[in-house]
Amino acid sequence: MKKLIFLLLFSGLLFSIYPFNISINKTGNISVQEHYNNAQPNFLFVFENTLYFADPGTPAIFSYSIEDNLTKKGSNYASPQALFVVKSNEIYVADADLGIKKQGSDSVIFDRAGAHGISIYNNSLYVSDFRYNRLLILSMKGEIESMYGIEGVWTGQFKKPEDLQIFNDTVYVVNSENLRVDVLTTNFTYLSSFGEGFGGILLGKPTGIYVTEDYFFLSDPEFNQLVIYTKDYYPIFVYNITNPRDAEIMNGTLYISQGIEGTITIANISIKKPEEYVQPLINSMNSSFSKYYGYSQLASTLNISHNSTPASQWNNALFSFEIGNYGNTYYKLNDLNSLNISKLNSDLQSKLNSKLTSLAQNSPAETEILSLINKKDYSSAYDVYLISLQPPPVQTNLTNTTNITSPQNNTPQQNVSPAIDTSNLTARLIEVERISDQYDIQYDFSAIEAAILAVNSSQSSYSYALYILEIAEHNVTESKKMMDTASSKIVLLQGRIKNGWPFADYSKSEIYLESAESFAHSDPGKSMEFAEKGIAAADDAERNLLILASGLVIAIILGALLFGSVVVLAIRKIILKKKWQNYKKGK
Repeated sequence: MKKLIFLLLFSGLLFSIYPFNISINKTGNISVQEHYNNAQPNFLFVFENTLYFADPGTPAIFSYSIEDNLTKKGSNYASPQALFVVKSNEIYVADADLGIKKQGSDSVIFDRAGAHGISIYNNSLYVSDFRYNRLLILSMKGEIESMYGIEGVWTGQFKKPEDLQIFNDTVYVVNSENLRVDVLTTNFTYLSSFGEGFGGILLGKPTGIYVTEDYFFLSDPEFNQLVIYTKDYYPIFVYNITNPRDAEIMNGTLYISQGIEGTITIANISIKKPEEYVQPLINSMNSSFSKYYGYSQLASTLNISHNSTPASQWNNALFSFEIGNYGNTYYKLNDLNSLNISKLNSDLQSKLNSKLTSLAQNSPAETEILSLINKKDYSSAYDVYLISLQPPPVQTNLTNTTNITSPQNNTPQQNVSPAIDTSNLTARLIEVERISDQYDIQYDFSAIEAAILAVNSSQSSYSYALYILEIAEHNVTESKKMMDTASSKIVLLQGRIKNGWPFADYSKSEIYLESAESFAHSDPGKSMEFAEKGIAAADDAERNLLILASGLVIAIILGALLFGSVVVLAIRKIILKKKWQNYKKGK
């Protein structure tokens, strides 16, 4: 049912999640079936302006270029799925029935795998084994160097792995029947996964992946779609095409193999850097959301109740953009774009207006403050209010008209105001710096230190120093609270894993724990999120084990009842037989 609904929703030519303005226009095709009746072009490979592909239907491997058109390179195969070209005359082929072969060689390099994907890295062969649900690293002579994975749905487990690509020292494996792509280091350390359901995109059984500097192109023949993901794993475009097995871009042209259709579609693709799609949206939203962010900061300072989430999300979106997570940025911005920001700004302006107007009534700078409020310059209005509360500067009587003299000498006396005691500010600053150091919170206290020194010399900035000190105390305290909460959740998750149930699979929780620990100081909010996901995963693991155990108990009880029934029937049969024998003797 899920697949049927998906096909009904996305049965058009193409569907764009957000207006990334990606254009794919079919210009022609390479009809392999026209020359070879059973052709089923599978995984593609580009080498020196030539397109290579494996065809398990023919079966053979082929090359294609504009100059030479379609050329059959070899046919001594059973079910070739993928290939890797080192030179035009040195091609390694993954064959689902034979294993790994080198083109032109009659011998099989490695025959103990149902090979579907192949890549070469650091003079080693990387192979996805469709038959035994694992990954292999082989020497160029076919000797096993490493193995990874078993059949299953959890981390490190595979169900029918298909295409395998290595890009920037990272391995990408299409874990087909698990509906995801697994991301690993080249020594098979798990990093992450993406695919099924994320961003609202459902997958059938994906097969091929093409990796570029900015995007992933994931082919999904089950749902007749080519899905384009950003490098932070967000789906941003779907191109609907019948039975796509794999995709590659060569010289700006997109090639899509279509398996049982027996053809390779040729299409023009217009796709820019992801930041070029995201930046215009930031620009269009910047004025209203930056305004709300400023209002929100001031509202927090004035203890005005308001919805701080949009301001926080806006700030997070800008941070994601800065670190290159363009998919995450785009999704956050589109969520924000659904808000009525004009109303939020209007409501917060009204609250700020009311609060600052009330404060102005007790200020000697009331007229100036009200003027700034009318201009909606609330930050400046608050600054003027703070300055108006500062004590007057020291007045020195340089012209002593009364000429009051000391009994000891005739030196004129000066009228000097007593210095303001800043020891309390200094003590509070030392304490907040201690907390900051203890929790490794990065905070710049130089402005506060300068403000306190200014109080000592001019007696004119006590209120300002107090104001920025209170902001620092608030920010550091909030960061400390978040870190403490994140730490407690991490400890809880560690305890769940360490003292967990025997035989429960906590592998997902361990991955979340590692992520939570890595973000504990840099982003405690994200750390809490990962820890909570880890705890939820532990709950799932224990629930699954409980269900399995319950099933086993029920099975044992049913088995015992069945065995008991058999024993009772056997005893009854013996008794009846005995009675019958006694009856015959008596007769």
